[in-house]
Amino acid sequence: MTILKLREKRNKAWEAAKAFVETKRDKEGLLSAEDAATYAEMEAMLHTIRNNFRNYLQRIRVIQPEQKKDGLAWIMEKEYNV
Repeated sequence: MTILKLREKRNKAWEAAKAFVETKRDKEGLLSAEDAATYAEMEAMLHTIRNNFRNYLQRIRVIQPEQKKDGLAWIMEKEYNV
């Protein structure tokens, strides 16, 4: 998965979570226990995506200098969109 796809996935998940909360709040702005549990699952997915994103960037930072040193920077551009 490319960094652009990870960003897109993260943004879609965040927008879905925000929309969920906005539609499920009661008059006092609170969520039911069931909706709060669903939102907690959505947050957990966002954390997972964020961690995947960070790990991906970290791998690129390690791999890219090695590839450039070997003259294979074009592979990084093609496969990782960097």
